[in-house]
Amino acid sequence: MKETVSIEYGTDNWLSKIGLLLILVAIVIFVITLYILGTGKNLPIDASIFHYGTIIPQHVYFFFPGSLVLGWIGSKVSDIKKWTETDFDLFENGIEFDWEGQVVKLKKEKILKITYKKLFLSKKLRVQIKTIGIKSYLLRMNRNDSEILFNAFKDSLFKETPFGLQKINVE
Repeated sequence: MKETVSIEYGTDNWLSKIGLLLILVAIVIFVITLYILGTGKNLPIDASIFHYGTIIPQHVYFFFPGSLVLGWIGSKVSDIKKWTETDFDLFENGIEFDWEGQVVKLKKEKILKITYKKLFLSKKLRVQIKTIGIKSYLLRMNRNDSEILFNAFKDSLFKETPFGLQKINVE
């Protein structure tokens, strides 16, 4: 049994590195803001009212939500990948596909888990295949094509939810 479907594999590009830099800047701004907010905690009551009422609102209250927004934007930018189309072959004992010019052959025993997530405003699923080693492959495929993969790897299938990974039982 051999089935071939068309997939796309995702690789990092320079935009994802900029997204990680934005996240790092947001964390630094957030920590500095928390430190500044904590400086008035040991002041006497009248000085702390003056500190939190007049000095802090001029600058700090804009940086706190700004760092959260910057971190969110950075996480979205770091998720931008370069997608390249290739063929995906499914055999009885494993899978085979092209990854950056090299043929990747994975046997069923080597696959630790397959996680998937529906992309926002897209008809494609984002599938991540993790092996027993340290390798991880990020793929994007149509829902119809993914059903073939999910039925072949029922034991290793997980769905990515806001609360973590959820084991899926395909019957």
